[in-house]
Amino acid sequence: MDITNNLIQIKNLKNETLDFDDNLSSNKSLLIKNCLNLKIIINSKINKITVENSNQIFISVQKLISGIEISDSKHVLISLDTFIGSDESISFIPCIELYKSELYLIGDKNKYQDIKITCHLSEIYQIEI
Repeated sequence: MDITNNLIQIKNLKNETLDFDDNLSSNKSLLIKNCLNLKIIINSKINKITVENSNQIFISVQKLISGIEISDSKHVLISLDTFIGSDESISFIPCIELYKSELYLIGDKNKYQDIKITCHLSEIYQIEI
């Protein structure tokens, strides 16, 4: 894992769980690139998450983020443990941008209804638990 300015880069990792607890801030962004079978737990506000050329990535989001970009990736799962945008001090809902990817939205579909999802050559699946 490399940290450069406000970008945390996770590259070429396999079979790992990364729990960021409260180690992130709203000016930090996370790049996940060329990874396989990762579990990422986001417990603090973060600017943006980017997933590139990765497979079997599970992202648990528990705080507000401004957006997610996913490109050339398969089996990316997102679970919102709280509603994005539920923070009283911030009222916007993020967007998810997909390009040549597969995205699985995990949990109650009402959590995702206000999120703008842009989809190019991609597939989205809803899995209710």
